[in-house]
Amino acid sequence: MKVNNIYPEIKEKNLAYPKIRPYVRIAFLIAAVTCVVVNLATGGKAWSIIVVWSLFGVWKLLFSPDTVEFNIISQAVKVMFYTVILLGLIDYFLAPGWAEFVIPIVCFGTLIFTCIVFFTDIRNQMKNTLPMIRVVSWSLIAGIVYAMVRRQMDWTMIVLIAVSSAILIFFLLFPTSFLRELHKRFHTH
Repeated sequence: MKVNNIYPEIKEKNLAYPKIRPYVRIAFLIAAVTCVVVNLATGGKAWSIIVVWSLFGVWKLLFSPDTVEFNIISQAVKVMFYTVILLGLIDYFLAPGWAEFVIPIVCFGTLIFTCIVFFTDIRNQMKNTLPMIRVVSWSLIAGIVYAMVRRQMDWTMIVLIAVSSAILIFFLLFPTSFLRELHKRFHTH
């Protein structure tokens, strides 16, 4: 009897990465504390908040990756989240007035990228639709709130709402595939 092994072969893991993590964590904590102390000592604008958030984002993206949903769509949404927060902090604490123009560009750029990844391999990427739906929901809510607060919209917000609506319409046109994925994800009856 010949056994046919269908599982992928186990490869040796890179053992340098876990050894480096504690040193990087210490370096990041020292850098964060140093920046806060220097910022408090010198006064002025709160630039240390941007540095601390940037260090936290780099740590979460590179040195503490996801173990469950580690795929390109989820990671792109995660990068977008940290980038949008960083841009908002820069706008609020350092240079106000430009984030409402740039943040929609980052959001619709991420949506377009995730759609390209999704449609290149739709069968395998169908399980990664929830991060896309989260971004679509956030974008539509932000667009509606922005339109209610500001009566006039820039082209970036219009494009963000249009791209988000198009993706939402796509998922509504093919509800069986999407609902099947929701059923698998949440084990509903």
